[in-house]
Amino acid sequence: MSQTVAIIDSRERQRQELVEVLTQNGFVPREVVTEQEAKAAIADEECDMFLVNTKTDFLSVDAFCALLKKNSGFMMRPVIYISRGDGDVNEVGHCFDTCGADYIKRPIIVEELVARMRYHLGHYIHIKDSLARSEKLANLATFDPLTKVSSKLHIQTLLAQYAATLSRHNEHISVVYLRILNLTRINEIMGFAKGDKFLVYYTKLLKSALRETDIIGRWIGGDFVIIMPKTESEVAVNLVKKMHQTISNDAIITKYTAKFSYGITQIQHDDQVSHIIDRAQDAMKYSLDKGANHFSIM
Repeated sequence: MSQTVAIIDSRERQRQELVEVLTQNGFVPREVVTEQEAKAAIADEECDMFLVNTKTDFLSVDAFCALLKKNSGFMMRPVIYISRGDGDVNEVGHCFDTCGADYIKRPIIVEELVARMRYHLGHYIHIKDSLARSEKLANLATFDPLTKVSSKLHIQTLLAQYAATLSRHNEHISVVYLRILNLTRINEIMGFAKGDKFLVYYTKLLKSALRETDIIGRWIGGDFVIIMPKTESEVAVNLVKKMHQTISNDAIITKYTAKFSYGITQIQHDDQVSHIIDRAQDAMKYSLDKGANHFSIM
């Protein structure tokens, strides 16, 4: 994939010289001739590198660096400053101090410029890819890939944090374990693709029926966990009943004849995550023994 390189230079002849060099060597040149165009290039994540004339009429080295610093990813993208050839030691140092990855004097030696560009771009792309992989792994650890609510791992982490908070602040925190009882049947009849769509729809509906402070996570399959901060278990039951009523009245939920079972528990002092989940699951199973759409506290 070709890299896009912004050429920030007010001089037409020098700019066109760089355009020709970049094009011949497989880069995509982007000419920048105003401060507004410079701002647009900096804001564009597809712009991979900047070649900046140190004597550009519309933008000084300091002004360019100031614009670059306003962009969150400015430290990653390489900047090569190009001098007309009479730059002194102070200018070289100043360019490196103001966001510069490299400094080249005219007349340009094409092979040298291209080699330096590829060197800096190689490092940039490596860092960019590494960060993207790290972000993807972090998202997988935090969010369920299908429903986009908290993952099981994240819910476990939050429960541990809330249990620790409880021991210090004596705060009421309720946990709800709910199960979609006939999800397997929905998958068998409608197919897994539609079953997944149903889960996504249900999760959005669930979020809209709860308070902003409540945290939803997908535990496994059609099992979900809801953390309700600053909520006693008796209050949580009433909130869950209200939530269930809202969801049950939805046309699509009715169409799928979805049924649910709910278990509620309250985090205790010195609680372990496994104990919290076990109690909530036991309460859910106790509800299930009574039939669909029941609620139990344990």
